[in-house]
Amino acid sequence: MSVSSLAKRRGKVLDDIMRYYREKLPRVMEETPIEDLRAFASVAPPTTNLVALLRQPGLRLIATCQKASPMRGLLVSQYDAARRATALAQAGAAAIAVWTDGRHYQGSLEDLRDVREALPAKVPVIRQDFIFDPYQVYESRVAGADGVVLLTAVLGKNDLHALAALCQKLEMTPILDAHTPQETALAIQVAAQVETAVIALNCRNWQTYEVQPTRAAELKELLPETAVFILRGGYDTPDAIRQARPLHANAILIGEALSRSKTPDLLLKEMARVR
Repeated sequence: MSVSSLAKRRGKVLDDIMRYYREKLPRVMEETPIEDLRAFASVAPPTTNLVALLRQPGLRLIATCQKASPMRGLLVSQYDAARRATALAQAGAAAIAVWTDGRHYQGSLEDLRDVREALPAKVPVIRQDFIFDPYQVYESRVAGADGVVLLTAVLGKNDLHALAALCQKLEMTPILDAHTPQETALAIQVAAQVETAVIALNCRNWQTYEVQPTRAAELKELLPETAVFILRGGYDTPDAIRQARPLHANAILIGEALSRSKTPDLLLKEMARVR
């Protein structure tokens, strides 16, 4: 199931998605109490340090495992997250981001677990979902995530800081996604307080899913020189990677393009050659 047609017309896609998940989470929490997740998290295997990887010289590529899209529907009919992640890692991905949202991206936490088990420990695994509650952060740790994407478009200052700090406590990297100058300022503020945080400059508007190609360059001007940051949203071709090089990002996240491609591993290899 995708987002409603009304949400698309009104440019309120993210609002539609979040309304669904805020209503659903209490039912999920009844099935597995947060106390159980805390106990499981306390004995989970060690995580891989994503920040340390990103701080190394050079531009890295983060590849996304994504079965569907809220706007396009099903993208990959024969979807095996673990097999796909393995192929992308072999093609040059430094880390793998896995969509676990079930309703709009047709993913699951099982996909994340399978990917973590399939990949060598040196390859970090990132959970992509609509995270707004500590419960989901504990879910991520138990499922094997090394990093978690947090949307500043969803979270206010206090919630963003609390969830980022919880990620750090659980030895995961919080990735603070920002699309506007206001969201970027918030991400910078939180990153100054949570030393393991990474900022993601997103060219995609979560409410409309439209891509503004120049947005990352505009937001980059706001970042402190010491910021660890990645680019995302619309980096679909090798030429897009080439054009992004002057921004000196630590990494670029490649998303839907890999799911639309019949040979995602070959596309990623082409991108890696021009980075």
